[in-house]
Amino acid sequence: MSQWILSGTHGDRPLRVQLGEGVHMVGRTPENAVAVPDAAVSRRHAELRIEGSRLVLRDLGSMNGTFVNGIQLKGERELASGDQIRFGQITLTVTPAEIPERPLVVADSSTSNFTITTSIEEIRREAKQSRSDRILASVSEAGQMLSRRMELSELYEKVLDLISKAITTSRVLILSKTEGEPRVVASKVGDSAPEEPLRLSRNMLSDILVGGKAFLTADASADTQWQDRGSIVSLGVHAAMGAPLFDNDKILGAIYVDCRTAGLNYEAEDLRLLTLLANMVAVKMTHSRLEAEEQALEELRRELSLAARIQTNLLPKNIPVVPGYELFAYQAACTDVGGDLYDLRPARDGGLWIILGDVSGHGVAAALLMSNVMAGIQILAETAADPLDLVTRLEAYVSQHIELGRFLTLFAGLLDPSSGTLRYVNAGQNAPLLVTKTSRITLENSGLPVAILPGVHARTPLECRLADGDLLLMASDGVTEFNHQGVQYDEGRFQQFLDGIGGKGAEDTGRSLLRDLEAWSEGAPAADDVTLLVIKRQ
Repeated sequence: MSQWILSGTHGDRPLRVQLGEGVHMVGRTPENAVAVPDAAVSRRHAELRIEGSRLVLRDLGSMNGTFVNGIQLKGERELASGDQIRFGQITLTVTPAEIPERPLVVADSSTSNFTITTSIEEIRREAKQSRSDRILASVSEAGQMLSRRMELSELYEKVLDLISKAITTSRVLILSKTEGEPRVVASKVGDSAPEEPLRLSRNMLSDILVGGKAFLTADASADTQWQDRGSIVSLGVHAAMGAPLFDNDKILGAIYVDCRTAGLNYEAEDLRLLTLLANMVAVKMTHSRLEAEEQALEELRRELSLAARIQTNLLPKNIPVVPGYELFAYQAACTDVGGDLYDLRPARDGGLWIILGDVSGHGVAAALLMSNVMAGIQILAETAADPLDLVTRLEAYVSQHIELGRFLTLFAGLLDPSSGTLRYVNAGQNAPLLVTKTSRITLENSGLPVAILPGVHARTPLECRLADGDLLLMASDGVTEFNHQGVQYDEGRFQQFLDGIGGKGAEDTGRSLLRDLEAWSEGAPAADDVTLLVIKRQ
């Protein structure tokens, strides 16, 4: 496991932080792994990421920037020993921590004959009856230590120190359970030579990591487990113990201790203490992981909230006033961000652009494409000659940025308010309804959705006319296909609503439809974005 050290000074106070594998936040507040007490440093200033032997630094959009060897960092950069990082007015030097590589040798054996075996459940029952001052003192110290937030690398070091203080040991190993052989994540080896392999029994590890058993061998020289090839007897071990890192749900790894002191034998009380400590440590490890995941989720929530605000700002802030017409618009995303879009925008010569679209898919990917499309529409609407010109040019623009398999359904109409003529192209969007005093007319489709087939642009421009009192109702499929108890809204209920429109205005019609949809669905959440446009000629 690679570790790195950042060192420097703040005034006359030394600063030193040792970092292990994973992601470490840098900022001026104490909850950051690297807390830099400088007012010029942002709360979340930068990120240090250790991947294997690599140390990577990334600036998180800090106000005053991050500098490496005097050069401002753009994006991210891999660091090397001796590099100097400046956050605000504080400079830290990067050096690798000296951690000797210690190979783990797992030997096969035919038996598993330990002096004592037990389980976490047995240990808990016995611990209730035991009032050993040593156990209580060690557990109390562990409880205080584990109540604090800390990086896993710091946790491992403190656990090694605590066990070494409570139990006579020559070696203490903390092992992580992996798909293959377990991995040593921390060790304290006393008088062992740095290059000496850490030999452990395969059967012993299986009992701990698979069976969940703690073990104690009081006399390794008499224990047949250690008579196999690579025996720890040859290394002078007289007594050994091991316990699972069990978090009350699953086994995360193991703690192993042994002793080379002649005549020293571990006792059941030592095993109880080691097993209880291992359980406490495993629970802390899981809590630390869950805290990190919750922090990541909270960061994602903040980013989605920001993305939702950006999307909202792309939509019309104010509905334009068109003499002789009443306009209503509504949109609600089914998640934090959505793929529906609409626009009501004044055109040249007093016309009105009427846009309603839906990007395929949901979530962040659809939201990003929706934002791109809205930006394109707002630019192209300034110069487009008619709806067909707008859709054709938008397709050429979108096709440069869209993934294969994604597309956009789009209704683009240009209304002449004086005559009521609406010229439009409907590229696969839900068919709008023109509600007159005597009939309901479904506006026909003009061709394929935008960018669904690269190079295919054939669409037919169409038109209709809004007479006095006519109403144009446009709804995304989040409205018509709202599914409740296996029935879609447009399968009967929507038609009943349309029968009752009568002489309602645009806003009254729109809000009545939304209330009817909510009543019909009995408050069930929408599975798709809901977008609604209503235009009525008075």
